[in-house]
Amino acid sequence: MNDILSHLSLPQVSKMMVPLSDFPFKYDPAGRLPVGWYGIGDRSLLSRPKVAFLISRQGRKLTPRTWWFQAIRAVSAEIFSHRYVPLVTTGIFYHDVIRHVVAQSGASILVLSSKPSPDTALPLENTLILYPESKDGFTKQERYIQRDEIMAEKADLLIGIVIRRDGFMVQLGLKALRSGKEVLLLKPPRRNTATAGYDVLLKAGAHPWAVEVNLPAAFNFVKPDRSTICFYQNFTARDEYLWHYTRAHPGPWPQQTWSEYIRTLLENEKSAAHSARDTLANILAHQRIDASGAMIRGKYPVVCFSSRDPHAIVKLQKYNPALQRWNFQPYGIGIKKEKAISMGFRAVSYGSADTFDSLPAEERYLFQRQQTARGTWDWSKEKEWRQQDNVDLLQVSPQEALVLVKNMRDVSQIQPCSRFPILVFEP
Repeated sequence: MNDILSHLSLPQVSKMMVPLSDFPFKYDPAGRLPVGWYGIGDRSLLSRPKVAFLISRQGRKLTPRTWWFQAIRAVSAEIFSHRYVPLVTTGIFYHDVIRHVVAQSGASILVLSSKPSPDTALPLENTLILYPESKDGFTKQERYIQRDEIMAEKADLLIGIVIRRDGFMVQLGLKALRSGKEVLLLKPPRRNTATAGYDVLLKAGAHPWAVEVNLPAAFNFVKPDRSTICFYQNFTARDEYLWHYTRAHPGPWPQQTWSEYIRTLLENEKSAAHSARDTLANILAHQRIDASGAMIRGKYPVVCFSSRDPHAIVKLQKYNPALQRWNFQPYGIGIKKEKAISMGFRAVSYGSADTFDSLPAEERYLFQRQQTARGTWDWSKEKEWRQQDNVDLLQVSPQEALVLVKNMRDVSQIQPCSRFPILVFEP
């Protein structure tokens, strides 16, 4: 690394605000040059050696044992010791992860953003935020390409973490090598289509870089207290409950900042992966199910339940690749139907797109289209109920609710934070 540092030619830049276009770079996807880039924060960072990460698009599923996440952590510790300034971007999940891992270290950081004041939660004394003067004339995809091109152009060193064979990151790496820049590569733990760009860049002249990436140990199984546990095959009151089935929640919880989310991952906290089980644990810890209008027509904030019991709902299970999660998993909270009704729960009104307008305004939060636009899914199979706004579990006694988990290993995590009996789905 010191040999690489010794021959870098770095621009000398004053702290006053100047367009980034004053520095030589070329990018023109449609016969146009960028209007200009401006900065807020510490201008002296532009004169420091800069490093950019080559990471192909990653899914939103992130755990403390995700290799690329821990690789970023390991690489960051190394490059900071050489006073490199990381170049990162905003608006894409894995770039947000990188940005906040860097921020946790307290190191300086240079952020390429689409707007002057992104929600970075970074102190300006250690940060320089660069943004374009105007976005007019460019498509969203062109702006992303332009941003990544500029990131690679302004970096003095590129480090490849996870790179696909035919992706844009490979193109940036090859371009950097042709221009005489150094590209270092971490060897991925396994070879597949998502990491095949490693071999492409290695053959083109990139250097392998041996960095020790340590994955935290998995949690040990703790023997649970069986006195409050019931197994599903012995449970006969299945139809007496309305069920809120929890799902994975990539990214911060509604009540959690990005910085706090990254801290839980770095410290390997039990619920940091934000799986369906972790979502359940978070609900129990806060004694509240937060309402959301994200996928509700009219954006009415609601909490969704189902009158279908766990065995029936799991038969409807399918994976949603767009959301990168299962639609149903055997995790959740069941509230006795009579109690739920007394709290204001109501059954959903299924119908066509025109049904929404025919409903009274105060009942439109209950509308659910019966079938998808292409008729590939019948939503009425889910037998949904809804409650407006948050569900306060403090209003529910331990005799009026159950907590559903998949197996006995889940009980060890859920039992300490649950005041309700636990129903174990698998024998």
